[in-house]
Amino acid sequence: MGWLDEEGKLLVYGEIVKKPNCNRLNFCRIIVRPDQRDKGYGKKFCQSLIEISQKSGNYKSIRLNVLSNNKPAISCYSSLGFEIVGRLPNARKIDNKSHDLMIMSLKLSLLKE
Repeated sequence: MGWLDEEGKLLVYGEIVKKPNCNRLNFCRIIVRPDQRDKGYGKKFCQSLIEISQKSGNYKSIRLNVLSNNKPAISCYSSLGFEIVGRLPNARKIDNKSHDLMIMSLKLSLLKE
């Protein structure tokens, strides 16, 4: 799913992935165009993904992974109710440097109450 700006350029992109035989969804590849970051688009986009997720079945939670050094994204997800539930050390290699991933989770049942 993606949002376009007034010129038809991709503004924000993300995917909702259904886990087979599981009552959890995963958010993947949440990306805000670099020149449009820090304007609230990521948070609004994730809020819409959460709303879609709540309507898409009997799922209990949403998980996502984020680079541990991506403090703005971690802050954004935390403000939406996601909590850090784990860490994957050296899980991603970028420019020959290993990075940890933070695993974050949001319980959908808490949002419905």
